[in-house]
Amino acid sequence: MKFSDRFRAIASLAPQAIAVEFHDKCYDWAWISRIADAVEAQLVERGIEPDAPVGWMAHNQPAMVGAALGLLQSERYLAPLNPHQPVARLADDVRHLAMVALIGMPEDFASGALVEAAKAVGAVGIVVDPEGEGSVCVVPGLETLGPGPHREKMPGRVLERMSSGTTGQPKRIPLTRKDLEEGLLAGPPSREDAEKAQQGILALSSVPVVMFSPFAHAAGLYTLIGALYFGRTIILHEKFSVGPWVDSIVRTKAIVSNLVPAMLRMVLDADVPKEKLASLVAVRSGTAPLDPEMQRTFEERYGIPILVDYGASEFIGGVAGWSLKDHRSFGETKRGSVGRAKAGVQIRVVGEDGTLVPPGETGILEIRSERFGPDWIRTTDLAAIDAEGFLYIRGRADGVIIRGGFKIIPEIVSEILQRHEDVNEAVILGVEDKRLGEKPLAVVELREGASQPPAEELDALVREHLPPYQVPFAYEFVKKLPRTVSLKISRPEVRALLKDRYAFTG
Repeated sequence: MKFSDRFRAIASLAPQAIAVEFHDKCYDWAWISRIADAVEAQLVERGIEPDAPVGWMAHNQPAMVGAALGLLQSERYLAPLNPHQPVARLADDVRHLAMVALIGMPEDFASGALVEAAKAVGAVGIVVDPEGEGSVCVVPGLETLGPGPHREKMPGRVLERMSSGTTGQPKRIPLTRKDLEEGLLAGPPSREDAEKAQQGILALSSVPVVMFSPFAHAAGLYTLIGALYFGRTIILHEKFSVGPWVDSIVRTKAIVSNLVPAMLRMVLDADVPKEKLASLVAVRSGTAPLDPEMQRTFEERYGIPILVDYGASEFIGGVAGWSLKDHRSFGETKRGSVGRAKAGVQIRVVGEDGTLVPPGETGILEIRSERFGPDWIRTTDLAAIDAEGFLYIRGRADGVIIRGGFKIIPEIVSEILQRHEDVNEAVILGVEDKRLGEKPLAVVELREGASQPPAEELDALVREHLPPYQVPFAYEFVKKLPRTVSLKISRPEVRALLKDRYAFTG
């Protein structure tokens, strides 16, 4: 069956079955499909060609689930936009990306800045009203496709995947229908769902998905598309909160849940009773480094294994990860690893000159996948692979700080600082230095109610584990570190907070 036809067929199997639960209200597949069909009708009426990039405001809202379905079932090029950023930055994105159409909710187009940006690039504006039947109409002033300049058409592409943007402007990676479908089949909710899909069997999945990840993040968008592809009921939330998450786990008796490290810490801090999570067989975690000690604490408290996954932006479906079998055999001895390469994926670590490094030594990670051709693709991650094939991510090659010729991997220093009882999280940034080139600054978020520890105390902690040149030259303490929608620390925003005091490198 054609990729796009599957989405339409799944949505029409049981029109009255629940597609999305949101704020204690249920939306059936018929409601979602009406929005999908109306979005496509508007695009056709406005003369938007099928392979032209269409901007989709990535709200965690049922109405935008319907809009996504409309783009997928008509095999259009879905290009997500992050609506959670400041309006001025979103308007800049609209001007820069120059898409032919924007699909959003009423509040998106309430901003004059966004409407003016859309007019400047000649984009059609389509608004989905979430009330009642979910009406779809054009935005006043954005009814007609203008002359542009517009982005080039993207024949054969169906999705634009965004990286997290933790180190700078998010990268945008176009995916073909083959890339996306093979990625979905490589990481489905259950093997039963995957086997049915591969055999061409159409059926709604019996496995619901509890969604807190923002659609604006690659993991959230991938999970949404997977839910539509496999016919999963989406228990949708706008953002993560411990109470609603626990309630959803208890009510659905979920056996697996996805929690990024910041969410895991929130669950631990809330001291959730163990019995409330009794249905969980495993928790999957990714998107950011997981502190091994926090992992140990969580697993000992709840008896639930955390299965870490690793994915690079270019590889939808993941690169490496832990299985339950590996966790039972190596969970303690390989703690800190992101697991072994997934099926169909090869990994290796090389030096800057491209030669292989010995097992256990750090170098630059390269990946080769059957889904992406025969070539090795170099990532920006520093990594090591041990003799048993377990992958350890050491940091980012493009984030290394060179202090007087000595290399400092910021993530390693952060991990040491986070061992201090008063430190919640820390980020290490490079600051310009006339003599040394650059030097490390630590920006520290303290635990709730904690006192600011003396710099000498933090220095001693770092020196206990690392060479002296890795000790930060200064510490800045903040109440909350700025984060992306996926709860990763946003380095550009941290730099912006302190730009008047330091000249940052990188």
